Amino acid sequence: MITHELKTPLVPIIGYCKMLKTSMLGKLNEEEADAIEVIEKNAKSLEELIGDIMDIHKLDIDKMKFRFENLSLSEFFETLDSSYRKVLKDKGIEFIAKLSIEDLVIHTDKARLRQVFDNLISNSTKFVSENHGLIEVDGYKEKDGLILYVKDNGIGIPPDKQNELFKKFYQVDTSERRKIGGTGLGLVISKGIMEKLGGTIWVESDGKTGTTLYLKLPLNEKKVQQ
Repeated sequence: MITHELKTPLVPIIGYCKMLKTSMLGKLNEEEADAIEVIEKNAKSLEELIGDIMDIHKLDIDKMKFRFENLSLSEFFETLDSSYRKVLKDKGIEFIAKLSIEDLVIHTDKARLRQVFDNLISNSTKFVSENHGLIEVDGYKEKDGLILYVKDNGIGIPPDKQNELFKKFYQVDTSERRKIGGTGLGLVISKGIMEKLGGTIWVESDGKTGTTLYLKLPLNEKKVQQ
């Protein structure tokens, strides 16, 4: 309830920012427009933080809702590609989401799985170069499960810090990561969601260049009918 009350005042703040940016309330000069950009950016960051705290609380008290349904992996990957490719290209980051295995239909919660991927991709975009960054999303089958992953060519994560990533508010303490910031909640939420989906999540990195975040889901698939 408290987090909901915190989030409510942000609605008109963000709304008025949009109105001001589109000159609905009068034309802004350059300095005023820059100020509105800062206000809107920080309001959205606060909105995201409050949303993350709400999700953490729901997971802690086992109140997060899930709706399982059949999901085509190829369609899911196409949606990721259309959502991120152009946006990241404009930032100088190449994004590739292409399923290299035969399409499968799995039984899972589509919205929650998308939430996990959004968290992982968002995490990767923070640590790759905007001039020659690369983020790849793919997957493969194992005997006992389906492996999906998000791989980037950004700064790595020291091996002795990797298990700490899934603790609340934890941030890897390197000079590069301190500059980027973040709340340290996205991966914690992703871990909680994956457990509810019957899966797991882990990270691999040599600590120097590149990080891969892996997801493992139950292999309850069936082949797509042609």
